[in-house]
Amino acid sequence: MTNPHRETNLYFKHILIGNSTQALVSSFLYGIPLFGNASHKPIPYSFVEPDVDLSDILVENKKNVFTNLGGSKVSFGIQKLELWNIMVHRLSVMGLCPMFGEYAFNFWDHMSEILHEKRFSLVVKGRVVHISFENMILFDYPVYQNGELTFLVNDYFKLSRVSDLKADYFQCAPTSVVDEICYENFIFKEGNTHYCCTKSIVSGPNLNTWEFSQTSIRLKMEVPFYWDVDKKIKLEVYNREKTPILNILYDDFEELITMRALDSELS
Repeated sequence: MTNPHRETNLYFKHILIGNSTQALVSSFLYGIPLFGNASHKPIPYSFVEPDVDLSDILVENKKNVFTNLGGSKVSFGIQKLELWNIMVHRLSVMGLCPMFGEYAFNFWDHMSEILHEKRFSLVVKGRVVHISFENMILFDYPVYQNGELTFLVNDYFKLSRVSDLKADYFQCAPTSVVDEICYENFIFKEGNTHYCCTKSIVSGPNLNTWEFSQTSIRLKMEVPFYWDVDKKIKLEVYNREKTPILNILYDDFEELITMRALDSELS
């Protein structure tokens, strides 16, 4: 017999399984409860396209404008992480992301069983919550290559000997056939200190190798900084963030919001 103090049973007609900003937007648009891994949220300096209209979800698509090394402007939309945080807050208030961030459960490892039984169980603060459903939409799931996760990686470097930087954005040619290393760079300032966020795509096994370590990335980045930015600038390893790259059912925000692409999954 189920212990009502330790176990809870919840039933939903529809649920979403996903972690992406698009999944959260879909949950908000359709009023469908969402379950996922909160640790797979977007990392900074990933953007929505600048021309996407987000007014239907009551969000302003803030423009982020950077200057490249040639002096021209490069425009992006709102950061996906900022939109993700807005959506999580709204869904929490609406009760559409129950216990989100309070459980650790790898849905992908149990997906066949979940689809067959139409139920799964979560452990939340020492209590068991049984979730059953009629229809599940698998909105996104991690990208695997040769059985290993692929990650979007942000390496942060503290910059010293910085005088007057006119450019705060530049791209680099990929340095690997398989992984894209240092392909995009954003310079920003916090207080009186300048930092650089260097973006890469790295397959799981390579994360623990010297070639793809943060120190190795710093050495690679010293070359474009010396030749293209300012010869006096020095880079110091500061921090690293990573998140799995996701296969997303509907990646295009305009298709998702304006054209209501998810209608076909609910018919």
